[in-house]
Amino acid sequence: MDTELHLTHDKLRLKSLDFLNVASLNTNDVSLFENDRLAWQFALSLEHSECENDECYRPYFKGYLGFATRQSHSLSAYAMLGGQIDFAYLDDSDLQLPLGVLFNWPERWKTHLRIVPSLSLNGSGWDYTLFGDSRYYISNEADIRISIEKSYDKLVGIYYNRYF
Repeated sequence: MDTELHLTHDKLRLKSLDFLNVASLNTNDVSLFENDRLAWQFALSLEHSECENDECYRPYFKGYLGFATRQSHSLSAYAMLGGQIDFAYLDDSDLQLPLGVLFNWPERWKTHLRIVPSLSLNGSGWDYTLFGDSRYYISNEADIRISIEKSYDKLVGIYYNRYF
């Protein structure tokens, strides 16, 4: 379970609450299994949504399937096809094509860049979301993350993550 809160205009609001978010890029070379490079992700969440009222939240299911490749020890890329189902307004659901790269810098840094083009089922056309984040590894239990997101909002964040 993952929760993200944002402070905007002197107001604390829930950005998202992930009940379940599981992903696999399958970029490890393990001689025990065939390396099919299948990539997948699914998530069930409650997210803040663009609306006239500042407190709009919608339940979503996101599911993707595709392929990943590891170009070197430091660089991986993936492309998936799937969608986002909006349980509050089914016609606001989207077909999506997440594309991304992951880069492992020397000495504790990892960077993830992702673009998600979306085609809305309600006929409003194409849109996209950009994500970028870089993590600094502190230990197996903690890291610091710098994140940028461009969607209907433009967000920049600094996070301290604690893992259990």
